[in-house]
Amino acid sequence: MDDAPGIAVAAPLQAMLIEADFARTAFPPRHPPAEPLPCTVSDLTALLKPVTLPAERLLSLLVNTCTRDLAYDSPGGPWNPETARSVFERVLSTLGPRTLWWSNNDFSYAEEWTADGLPDAYASTTVTGYVLDRVLLGSGAGVLLTILAFADD
Repeated sequence: MDDAPGIAVAAPLQAMLIEADFARTAFPPRHPPAEPLPCTVSDLTALLKPVTLPAERLLSLLVNTCTRDLAYDSPGGPWNPETARSVFERVLSTLGPRTLWWSNNDFSYAEEWTADGLPDAYASTTVTGYVLDRVLLGSGAGVLLTILAFADD
């Protein structure tokens, strides 16, 4: 089975990134990327890597992404951990165990994970121009979930 995402998987992400009113933050990136940012659906599709994690680890990663600042690993994001865990437990249940996941972060480098879902190492290709960003795309049960988090140092 081909784990490469199709064009339809990256299209919502590309639409989010090119929206003129996309509120990245009140502060523009301090360190513009050396390489041009991906701006087409094909560019985004090419940089996405499959995410193959056990269900509990994936759940912890989703919770971490939405509750911790990527740059400083401090509390931040739209939810507290309890709310995020409850939401993502329902999301994962709805999408089902055959859901395919992709990210601009390559988690295959991680040898250890913290209890709150943070890998000790991973490679990343920026999609936003900020120092750190994380895209998580899940496709299952006829649903496409797009999560984007970003931070600067």
